[in-house]
Order: sequence, then C-alpha cells, then structure tokens
Amino acid sequence: MSLQMISPPTIEPVTLAEAKLHCRIDHPDEDSLITSLIIAARQWLELATRRSFITQTLKLSLPGWPQTIQLPHPPLQSVSNVAYLTSSGETVIVESANYTVISACEPGEIIPAYSQSWPSTSLALGLPVQIEYLAGYGDTADAVPQLYRQAILLMVAHWYENREATLPINLRTVPFAVQSIINIDRIPPIRNQVA
Repeated sequence: MSLQMISPPTIEPVTLAEAKLHCRIDHPDEDSLITSLIIAARQWLELATRRSFITQTLKLSLPGWPQTIQLPHPPLQSVSNVAYLTSSGETVIVESANYTVISACEPGEIIPAYSQSWPSTSLALGLPVQIEYLAGYGDTADAVPQLYRQAILLMVAHWYENREATLPINLRTVPFAVQSIINIDRIPPIRNQVA
C-alpha cells in the first residue's frame, strides 16, 4: 500500500496573524519562520492523527483488490476515480456505477456496487490498483475543528520557543496538550487486505 499527495492544501488551518498573536509576536521579522512552522505543524499533526485537515487530493495505490478499500486520512469528501493497470500495461478506469463510496464512516470506504465485483483481469506487478480522492474537512480554515487548529498553534509556539534539538533542561518533544489532542481522535492504522 502506498499513499501519495497529488494536490496539497491551498491554505493552512491557521493564519500567520493567528499564530503570531498566539506566540505574542508583534514584529514582521520572523514571518517566514512562523509560516514554515504553521505548515510543518499541520503536516506533523495530519501524520500523527492520520487525518486530512484542509481539502487535498490523495492517491492510494494497492497491490490488488481487497473486498473493502479503506481510504486513509479522512474525512473522505469524494472519490475522483478508481483505476488499475493490467498485466499488458493498459490503464483501465472503473466505471463509478460499479462501486459504492461510503463517506459517512471514518475512514471512508469503497465497495463493489450491488451485484458487482472488482475486475478479475490479470493485474500488473507492484501497486496496480489506484484510487484518487479528495480528503479533508473543507476548503476553509473554519471547516477544520477548533481542536486541531489549537494543536497547530501549540506546536508552532513550542517549536518557536524551542529551536534546538536538545536543551540543558528536560523538555518534552511534543507538548502534553498536543499529545492529548492526538490521543482523543486518532484514526487507527489502515490495513487493506488483498484476497
């Protein structure tokens, strides 16, 4: 299984102004640093929670057809396409009428439609089954739950204040409050078992 980002989010869940206010910074001297910390904090938290915050396009690649395909990094918004590469090198798009998308669960799932099954064509080696989909809470920062926005602010402040890898005093790598947020709503690992 492989997960690849095709199109990253176009905005961040936290603005530069919000992060500067949280960190009590009133000058523009470190705006580029704060901006990079916002991006890094969002990326780190998305990996830690196994979620997508702002709308992004992802591609899941699998070695074959599991009965139920779970789509990592919810929430699932929509499935753009399901495709596979045959052993003869042909790329085939599966008709959307042949599968059902279940976005109401986390993680979202794709299953064959009623009285349908996944194609039985001989697949290419590697990861021939590919699903492209949109994930995230929405296109605006307000769509992201405040809990995650707060965690981003906490991480930005922590990294801004603690720029060294090691310090003479004992500091946690991740603030306790952030770890608590991650533990509340973390998605379990996805295991798409191919039959």
